[in-house]
Amino acid sequence: MAAAAAVFAGSARADEAAPGDRSKTEFFENRVRPILVKHCQECHGPEKQESGFALLSRESLLAGGQSGPAVVPGKADESLIVQAVRREGLEMPPAGRLADDEIAAIERWVEDGAAWTTMGG
Repeated sequence: MAAAAAVFAGSARADEAAPGDRSKTEFFENRVRPILVKHCQECHGPEKQESGFALLSRESLLAGGQSGPAVVPGKADESLIVQAVRREGLEMPPAGRLADDEIAAIERWVEDGAAWTTMGG
């Protein structure tokens, strides 16, 4: 479990972030990553990848799993991760619906291009 925490909760290097300016990577770190850590890493982290989907990098997010890409940057309504947290078809996380502000944060993050920061030392 320590490996999962290290992947999701280490220090971020914004200089290696995928598209987006500093405010977008800060939004990811401050609002989105904590949601992913709390609600997603147990089933989609380094130790377990349900449905072939791992939330380990922007590349794995875009590749997705058995259902296809988890994110279409800039298109929340077309992104499986958004559909899943809205409980439109897929229902994630399985333990229960996210809070409205958490869903809104994920929607905004995807609409803004799904910035991701690389974990650094």
